[in-house]
Amino acid sequence: MVTRKKKKTEAEKFDEQVVMKEEFYDLEPTVVKGSHLTVTTYPDGRTELTWDDEALMRDVQEAIASVSVTPEKKTKKKKA
Repeated sequence: MVTRKKKKTEAEKFDEQVVMKEEFYDLEPTVVKGSHLTVTTYPDGRTELTWDDEALMRDVQEAIASVSVTPEKKTKKKKA
């Protein structure tokens, strides 16, 4: 004799989702702060990005200043 699993109704699926989301209400969001970006990840899966434009501009200017550009001299190939 074969028994089949009972398929869940839409209401039962919804109830499971609500219960799962209620579990997240007690948890705090995770915050990761970088030099110019703050990433906040909430327990329900949402992610929020907060940019600091002034810090980003400062980081870019520092990166550009740290690279020194020197023109390459062309060398002539010697014939053997």
